[in-house]
Amino acid sequence: DMYRATLQSAASAARLGRKQVEEPVPALSRDGGLKTLLPPYLHSLLHGDPEQRESAALGIGELVRLSSEATLKPVAIKVAGPLIRVGGDRFGGPVKAAVLEALAALLEVAPKLVKAFVPQLQATFAKALRDPALEVRRNGVTALGLLAPLSTRLDALVTDLSSGATADDAPDAVAAACLKGLAAVFGNATGPKPPS
Repeated sequence: DMYRATLQSAASAARLGRKQVEEPVPALSRDGGLKTLLPPYLHSLLHGDPEQRESAALGIGELVRLSSEATLKPVAIKVAGPLIRVGGDRFGGPVKAAVLEALAALLEVAPKLVKAFVPQLQATFAKALRDPALEVRRNGVTALGLLAPLSTRLDALVTDLSSGATADDAPDAVAAACLKGLAAVFGNATGPKPPS
């Protein structure tokens, strides 16, 4: 957490010193800047206790948001893979919510760089809508909306979300999350729309 606070402080100081900021922390774009900062986060994400994993995922999301697409290019796959892996494991709501937030940050800043992971991301986000934790469902909806423009096979996702929303045994919160997920997908999809 001290690591994250230091980064936030550096980003804040950089913003105050300049009017237009393309890269909030210029040191991240220098040779090896981001590559140097990621290993402790990735280690904690993969090997830490749940609190450390949550903090690591939040830290990765912050690093991503403080970076540009060009800065992320050499590390995007190395970041997305472990996030997807941890997001699919059986951790509590706080860890899953933080992982989804970090993945959403990757989709916001560098969507083209994670295009290879679209099927895994789609499955991870759809699964999140069925989680008992509200924050996980919310982050899943947001992430699905960000993923929709990259997805080439929305038909299966729409079918899955429709089934989740109308299942007799689905809790109201899950059905609502599936409907919000459908709205996010339809609101952000760029390809041909499925027939009604």
